[in-house]
Formats: sequence, C-alpha cells, structure tokens
Amino acid sequence: MTKTLTAFGLAALCGSSLAFAGHGHGHKSLAALEQSKISAAQAIATAEKDTGATADSIDLKLKRDAVIYEIELFDSAQEYEIRIDATSGEILSRKSGQKANPPAKSAVSLSQAIETAEGQGKGKVVEAELEGRRDGSVVYETKVIGSDGSRYDIDVSASDGKVLRSEARPDKHGKHGKRPPA
Repeated sequence: MTKTLTAFGLAALCGSSLAFAGHGHGHKSLAALEQSKISAAQAIATAEKDTGATADSIDLKLKRDAVIYEIELFDSAQEYEIRIDATSGEILSRKSGQKANPPAKSAVSLSQAIETAEGQGKGKVVEAELEGRRDGSVVYETKVIGSDGSRYDIDVSASDGKVLRSEARPDKHGKHGKRPPA
C-alpha cells in the first residue's frame, strides 16, 4: 500500500510533463509554458519595438531553470536575435548581424499567425517559424500545446492567414491526441 501511494505521489509530483517525455524537447516546452508569464505575442511586440524589425520566428525554451523566448527578427539590412525572459518580459540579450539571406515576404505577421494557431489548437504556441516552401508559398509552421496538454502542428498561410494544416502530434506511446476543431 505504501509503495502504491509513493508511486502515485511521485506521478502526481511529476504531473502531466511525463506525457511529453518522448518528444524531443516536448516536456521542456510544457514546463516552460507552465512557467511563462508573458505570451508569445507580447514577447514579439517587445522585440519588434526594441529593434524596429519584423519577427519571423519564436521559440519558448527552458534553459538552466530560466524560461526564455528566443526571437529572430529582420529588417532591410540586419538580422537580430533577441532573448526575452518569459516571466518578466525583460530583454536578456541582443545580437545583430548582416543579413545573409532575406526571409520570404509575408502579408501576415508572426503575431497574427500565432493568434490563428492558438485559436485553432485551443492552446499556446511554443514555437513558430516562417518557412518558404518548394512550391513558392510561404507559411508559418507552429507548434501548439493545447489546454488539455495535447500537442499540435499547425501551419498558417503567410499570405492570407488561413490554416493550411492542423495535425495532432502523437504522445510517447504513438497515440494521437485530440484534433483541434476546424
């Protein structure tokens, strides 16, 4: 009986992050999301205001017990990488350099794509990136953790903001979570 209670207590202590242990940095994404106090959209607004540039990717990370957003931005001549504390909203570091390859143009901002993906996945974006496709189209590829702990890959068109793909990611046992509603 004591062993059962101890095992149950340990499972409860570890919480739902166990469900993501089999997915790359999935358990870290969930832990980071649970600790973050500012949204991805707020972090992007801070970075864009600081640099005067346009964000094209964001990644929520847990590093050494700190939760940070890593945001990549660009303007006509420079690339920037801004790190923002996800609990305070404070800018932790700034890097800039000459732009090697300009990113694809998009009519839809990263913040708008995140809003669409979060609505579709009924959760929060932990990663988003602007990507060009072979067919010439440009999309935001996002990773969303749903309010129920399910994980989704949601692609949003950078030209019109429509959801192009919404796919549940399998858990560590290979089972798919619930699909977000259309």
